[in-house]
Amino acid sequence: MANFTKIAGSLLLDVRELVNWGIAEGHTTPEQMRLTIAARAETAKKLIKSGLSQREAARLLGVGVATINRDVSHDGTKSVPKRNTAATNKPATRARRAAIAENAAAAGVTVLPTDKYRIVYADPAWDYGVHAQPDYHTEQRDHYPVMELEKICALPVKDWVENDAVLFLWVTSPILQKSFQVIDAWGFEYKTSFVWDKIKHNMGHYNSVRHEFLLVCTRGSCPPDNKYLFDSVQSIERTEHSEKPVEFYDIIDTLYTYGRKLEMFARHKRAGWDVYGHVAQLEAAE
Repeated sequence: MANFTKIAGSLLLDVRELVNWGIAEGHTTPEQMRLTIAARAETAKKLIKSGLSQREAARLLGVGVATINRDVSHDGTKSVPKRNTAATNKPATRARRAAIAENAAAAGVTVLPTDKYRIVYADPAWDYGVHAQPDYHTEQRDHYPVMELEKICALPVKDWVENDAVLFLWVTSPILQKSFQVIDAWGFEYKTSFVWDKIKHNMGHYNSVRHEFLLVCTRGSCPPDNKYLFDSVQSIERTEHSEKPVEFYDIIDTLYTYGRKLEMFARHKRAGWDVYGHVAQLEAAE
């Protein structure tokens, strides 16, 4: 992998220098430019597929993150939401979602944390209740068991964290107000947020939704170790349901350089992080 990225990066940088020279000298044709862009896009897709984040691929290829985002999209265009008038919450849909919850609950959850953590990254299985999505649109309970707000609040996160700690909490717009009950119950105070612009749209009840919030909250005194300021809006095309971009791990690891790290409701086991959540969800992702 290291050799591939080094060679790919070197090749693309050489090509870009050649193109720039060609433009200056008037020797580069539109067709040559098109082929060069296509080669970069293909290389970007391979780098992302190999596990690099879009930010890492952009740095390697010497272009901006927005360029890589366009390169790895299917057709380079923004998706347009489609309307559908299918019925909502049919009996068959409710039965399927109940079966998913029952099977996942039977598998249980991972062992409760016993260490003290400085950094917590949480993507709770929010229950949207009466705000269920139409049958033509999947929702959380189509993929994993959801939790009522009271049960999320009751998790003993206060016992799992140090006196000085930071919480990164994923929240969607419909649950934003209620999420502050969780922040308070877990012993944190809201500070700021990141916005994940997903590029692709989801159907909402009031608008066409293409973003989520990553709330940044602290307990005691826990400012970033690194004073680097990331853009508060991160435009990264969404992939699988509930799958969060690896770029946000990069942001957290850059801002907070030491301390034990816990990911709650994790979909994957990541090096350097302990995990807590549904066993069935973790096993399905492996």
